[in-house]
Order: sequence, then C-alpha cells, then structure tokens
Amino acid sequence: MKLNEKNVTAYATCASPIDKDGYLHKKGEVNRGFQRRYFLLKGNLLFYFDKKGDKEPIGVIVLEGCTVELSSDAVESDSPNVFEIVFQGPGTRTYVLMADDHDDMEAWMKALQCANYDYKRLQVQELQRQLKELEDREARGEEGNVMNGAVGGWAPQPRVNPFDKDRFDPKRVAPKTGVNSRPRGPNHDPLPLHQSGGHPLPRLSNQPRLQQPISNQGQVRSLPHSTRLHFNRTEMGAVQ
Repeated sequence: MKLNEKNVTAYATCASPIDKDGYLHKKGEVNRGFQRRYFLLKGNLLFYFDKKGDKEPIGVIVLEGCTVELSSDAVESDSPNVFEIVFQGPGTRTYVLMADDHDDMEAWMKALQCANYDYKRLQVQELQRQLKELEDREARGEEGNVMNGAVGGWAPQPRVNPFDKDRFDPKRVAPKTGVNSRPRGPNHDPLPLHQSGGHPLPRLSNQPRLQQPISNQGQVRSLPHSTRLHFNRTEMGAVQ
C-alpha cells in the first residue's frame, strides 16, 4: 500500500481527535530486542514515534485485514504482557508489542481491535438496526393509540347502557320525592306524610282554641260560656 508521506505526517501531528496513546515496547524486525516507542492511534492508523512530542513519526501501521491476539513470546519470555498484530497473506509482517502491565495490554488490544474499518462498518450496521427497531416500535405504538381512540393523550370514556342488566344498578338511582311517589294504603290512598316516612306534621286538635283574654283598659273582657250571672229583683231595683 502506497501512502503520501507528507499527508500522513501532517495527519499524525495535527489536532485531530486521538483514540489512544501511550508507550509500548516494539520488537524490531532486524534487531529482535524490544525498543520503547511512543504510539498514537487515530482511526485505523497506528503511528509510532521515538518519543512523545516528535514532529515526524518513525512509522505507521494500517490496521486493515489484521487480527490482534496474544503472542507466543509471552510464554517464552519473562513478561506475559506481549501481544501481536498479525496480517494475513504472503509477504506480510507481524508486529510484536509489549505493554508495561496487564491492564495496559488489554486496553491496547481492545482499542486496536475496534480500529479497523470492518469493525466500524459492523458497528454502524448494528446501530442502524437498533434505530430501525425503535422507529418501528414507535410507529406501532402510535397506530395502536389511534385504533383505541387515544390521540393526543385523550381517550373516549366508555358508554354505559342503562338497559343492560349486568351493568345497571337500581340502587344507584335516586328515589323520587314527589307527591305521586308517596306510599299508599290498602285502599290505594296516599298515606299521611307522618306515616309515609316523610317529615312529621303537627296533628290538629278538634277542640276549639280559645284566645287569650286581653286585659288592656277600655276593652271588654270576654267570659267563658259556662259562667252565668244571677240577678234578683232587689239588686235590679237598686241599680235602677
């Protein structure tokens, strides 16, 4: 693969977002020892420098068509934190890297595995599938609300048929209080109110009600009927 050296160098040192950076030990192709290098990951390009802050990278690894896996050198060497970037096909190179600790090795392996284009493409497809499911679910939910009449948060109240015996409760009907609703006696005559459960009425007496005598001056005081006056002739003559 041919790359434009100037463009790659400018991209490595520009202010574009950095996915991961840090120091790793890289095994040389000629010198089989590990050399400490500063690595910088941007997209699917892994740059490595002699030290941090250099203006130009020593090299770049294009992370396409490769796998990231533990190295067989981890068993043979004293350090277990060795992993490899393996490219498939004839004439390709395998890059052997070593981290300072186990956590750093796992973080680098995960970042490198997620950096290639195939992984990004699968990730985009998965996100598109999830988005499509959410849109379909919302569409089905709105359609169900329209079928049920619940549009805009409003739903029609269920109607009650008063002639439906299963739903109609006669106890809920308020009793009539008119005159025609008064209970009737054996002869179908309305009972008095004081016997029909209404408000009690005072009974009227058959005896005549006497007025209280008025004792004001100048007025004649009425006497009871039972009082009789007896006058003899002598008194009548004296009066005359």
